[in-house]
Amino acid sequence: MSRRNPLNKRYQKEGQPKGASKKSAARVKPARSKGRKAPSTTSKKHPDRGAKSKALAQARSPIPDTDEYRDARKKWWIVLGVAVLVMTFSLILTFESALEAVPLPDSFLILLRSVLSWVALGLVGFSWWLDFKILRPMMKAYKEEQQCSD
Repeated sequence: MSRRNPLNKRYQKEGQPKGASKKSAARVKPARSKGRKAPSTTSKKHPDRGAKSKALAQARSPIPDTDEYRDARKKWWIVLGVAVLVMTFSLILTFESALEAVPLPDSFLILLRSVLSWVALGLVGFSWWLDFKILRPMMKAYKEEQQCSD
């Protein structure tokens, strides 16, 4: 059983009785002041907020709506997709059943598996470079442009 703090007002016996039972601590606790009510968010779509809210969201979006950005993002996805495919092929070559199906020497397959893994790692590094050196500066410039126009 936990110990009650004798400094707490509800456990002090001096003076008049408070008129509340000590058995239920919830009733004896001092009342809290009411805070500010948080705005409610509903999942229902308001019928009046059609294209207007969509246009407002697009205007505040940190993602630029330019062909240059779309092309760079498309390159980024392609590089990541090729990296996943290359790594998957490299992992398939680790299974013995796959090694038996491929009529190549084991030493060559081990070398091929290593090369494919390094190529996949290089492609992931290239996608990071695309993200940090091309995509993010575009988004940052677009966001600054949006803030200056407001």
